[in-house]
Amino acid sequence: MEKKMAGKTDDSGMSGLGDILKGFGKLLNNVIEMAETGASKKSSSGELFNSDNEHGLKGTYDFSVRMGLNDKDAPGVKRKVDIIVPQTDVFREQDRIIAILDMPDISLKNFSCRLLGNSLHIEGTGEKAVYDKTIDLGDFETTEDNISVSENNGIFKIVIIRK
Repeated sequence: MEKKMAGKTDDSGMSGLGDILKGFGKLLNNVIEMAETGASKKSSSGELFNSDNEHGLKGTYDFSVRMGLNDKDAPGVKRKVDIIVPQTDVFREQDRIIAILDMPDISLKNFSCRLLGNSLHIEGTGEKAVYDKTIDLGDFETTEDNISVSENNGIFKIVIIRK
């Protein structure tokens, strides 16, 4: 159903929503253009709908998109790395707990684990990501001397022996 309003057509009063979607379309087009040209920052503004509609509403948008971080935009600032919770399998046995963690591109020299109360805090630091995981040990009592760690191609095996 289509109705006429002061020389304009409106299909079911949805012109406001359509204009909002057009604004999102412009945002998406700007991001695509930035990716294709390698630009790191772009700003845009405009109207979502104007005050000529039957409710006298007007909407505007203004956004700025920044992709990545390069030396030109922020000299002396290191790139931010992602913090990732590694995929983890935990096997609980009577006298030990075995944890298997997947942390690609992390080696034993960039890995640490330590007891914090009834938890084991695990961290691996790489160039592109920091892996962070805490495993609740519950009432399982142990000491740091009873924890062994091995690594093979980014797969870490932690064996925790009961005290």
